Amino acid sequence: MTCTHRNLRTMLGASVLALLAFQACGGGDQHKATRPGPRPGEAGEAGEAGAPSDTAGTAGVAGQEAGAPSAGGTAGDAEAGGTAGQAGSSGAAGAAGAAGAAGETSGDSWHLWVLDRASAHLYGYAPSQLEITNGDPAAIDIELAGLPTLGDTQIAFDAHGDLWLSNLDAYRFPATQLEASGTAHVAAVLAGIGGNYARLAFDAAGNLWRSTYTSPALTRFDAAAIATLSITVTTLTPNFSSTGASSYPLAFDPAGNLFPGFFATEGATTGPNFLGRYDAQQLVGTGSTPDAPALSISPRYDATDMVRSAAGALYLVNGSNQLISYSAAQLAQVGQAQVIAPQRILTVAAPGAPLLRRVALDPEGNLYVSATTNRVFKLAAASLTGSGVLTVVPSMTLRSRGDDPSALFQAIVVH
Repeated sequence: MTCTHRNLRTMLGASVLALLAFQACGGGDQHKATRPGPRPGEAGEAGEAGAPSDTAGTAGVAGQEAGAPSAGGTAGDAEAGGTAGQAGSSGAAGAAGAAGAAGETSGDSWHLWVLDRASAHLYGYAPSQLEITNGDPAAIDIELAGLPTLGDTQIAFDAHGDLWLSNLDAYRFPATQLEASGTAHVAAVLAGIGGNYARLAFDAAGNLWRSTYTSPALTRFDAAAIATLSITVTTLTPNFSSTGASSYPLAFDPAGNLFPGFFATEGATTGPNFLGRYDAQQLVGTGSTPDAPALSISPRYDATDMVRSAAGALYLVNGSNQLISYSAAQLAQVGQAQVIAPQRILTVAAPGAPLLRRVALDPEGNLYVSATTNRVFKLAAASLTGSGVLTVVPSMTLRSRGDDPSALFQAIVVH
């Protein structure tokens, strides 16, 4: 990027450079809260010398479920939160570049989004609401209209800030209806495959990836095709498919490699429920491929959710109620059925021994874990360091308003 910026400096001239310098030093309204929308790209690219908005954020992480923003000021933190699942975007606000240069992040530019599966309400909690035990009303309370009964549901944001909710079908809600409390209506539907619950992820190009039990197990729908969807046109032919992955979470890393789960003996695995990695070069082109993943890890990892940090660490929740973490170096290995011990196994010390379900990371590297109840637990970044078996006491417990026992806080994402 250095050469590009040097050329830009030559073209812009002294007057524009002076304006950029003014912004990088704090001029203008850089820290105004922004509505949910496109994310800045992976840290470093977005923040170089307060780059203008049309050059910021083109190398963002895309991925899973999840969608934590990645800020330039937190890229050096080994556990900084870039959730796999959110695509970087060149349309990020100009403040993103200045924030990256200054090593700062706007405290109100993101929310923790929690879906109450029982009521089909989407709650957006501002960062200031996530400091202490909280049962207060969310900063944003949105009723999601036009949905069926929700099952094994996932929520994710695309590069335009639109919300995608994956159930048996996938539903898109426009960003403009998510700015304040009210009602959001389905704008487009992607029909399901074989009547199975599926998971979604977006890559850096804005393509939508979906995993499901039914063959083909992993499919890619290109961004141009997704743009044609509506509430009446709901069926698309995948642009690419693979028989290797299954309906477990999907997470992209900064290099565009995809981490899925595997089921039974699909791909080159020899047993059920492996964790694996497809290299970026295996995910291009069109048609169908039976290619084996570049890496598969045993033993059994029947993942319910996983998320990547900006530094490449992976957090995974499995069906055995374990929260485990692999380092970027561990995940860079190659081979089938590798036996790789996690860097960390985290036990959440919360009353009632909650069954962990989903995970999300915020820009400061704090981890949020939902349970199969009306609870979300915040695990402070400082408590996630070290190796081996660790017990982590939540720094905050988020509960439903009025502690409603019928609420089901399953799906969460930071955006």
